[in-house]
Amino acid sequence: MKVKYVICLIVCVCAFNSCRVGSNVKIGFLIHSLQNSRWQSDLKFLKEKAESYGAELIVRDANNDENEQLKQAEELVKEGVDVLIVVPANQNTAAGIVRLANDNNVPVISYDRLIRNAEISCLLSFDYVDVGKQMVDYAVSKKSTGNYVFLWGEASDANARFISEGHEKAIKPYVESGKIKILYKQYIEDYSVESTF
Repeated sequence: MKVKYVICLIVCVCAFNSCRVGSNVKIGFLIHSLQNSRWQSDLKFLKEKAESYGAELIVRDANNDENEQLKQAEELVKEGVDVLIVVPANQNTAAGIVRLANDNNVPVISYDRLIRNAEISCLLSFDYVDVGKQMVDYAVSKKSTGNYVFLWGEASDANARFISEGHEKAIKPYVESGKIKILYKQYIEDYSVESTF
């Protein structure tokens, strides 16, 4: 949980540094989708921390619609948010959100996924290659021989590619030794928890 505290500290510093002294801090949080429990957990944590600092957290869920997310960004900028935290629905087209925010002097924190081709103020994420390695290390600790299948998120998602890179590097010695055989590996287009399980 140390990562969450570091994230919270950085978010609060960015938010408070972006606003005028004596004013209420408004943090806009644009998320691609709240369908996954991981994001609900992150949101709960962020809400609690924002409230503890007296900040207002305004949340918008785009339901994986990049056009809707841009509209939501426009609304939040008009509402006068001091900072935008964005989990982009599309890492490429979300650059439009950053341009809009920059034109209105609103800093943008790209959260978990890098918004490409944009001048963001901050990126908060993980080392997803290492995350992929840790996944393999855990799996091998439970089953060190046999057949494996790898399913990753969309190929257009940089994080999915980083995780696959971590998987490939970590599993390679086991495959080369003949202990593990990879039966199938595939990126899943239009990935969702429902499509995987």
